[in-house]
Parts: sequence; C-alpha cells; structure tokens
Amino acid sequence: SSEPYLRELGNIITKLRVLGVSYNEAVKTLNSYHSVKTAQRMIHQLEICSAAIIRLEVQTIQLTMDFESRESVILTL
Repeated sequence: SSEPYLRELGNIITKLRVLGVSYNEAVKTLNSYHSVKTAQRMIHQLEICSAAIIRLEVQTIQLTMDFESRESVILTL
C-alpha cells in the first residue's frame, strides 16, 4: 500500500514549506537591514535552513527509493 509512503511524503512537504517560509523571511531581513550583526545572524539562519532542506531532500529520495523497491518486489510476485 502506498498510504504510509504518501503520509510520510506529506509530512516532509509540510516541513519543507515551513523551512521555505523561514528561509524567505531571513532573506528579506538580510536585504532590508545593513548592520553587520544582523547580516551575520541572518546568514547563519540561512545556513541552518539550507542544511535542514538538504536533509529533508535526502530523506525524500531515500523514502522514494525504498517505496519503489518495495513496489517492484510486489509487482514481480
């Protein structure tokens, strides 16, 4: 059944949306304020968001590969 796969994929998409909002807010702040301290803080926030996005992308790829391998086994039976 694809239900667990779709549920987990939906969870990942939700997390990516939240991270995307945080990322966009950090970029807007970075573009609005010109103090060095604020820029450093926003760049650090962007680095954290980028790392989290990459982890979720890797998780999505692994989830999809696992699902596809299970489905191919079922189809061959």
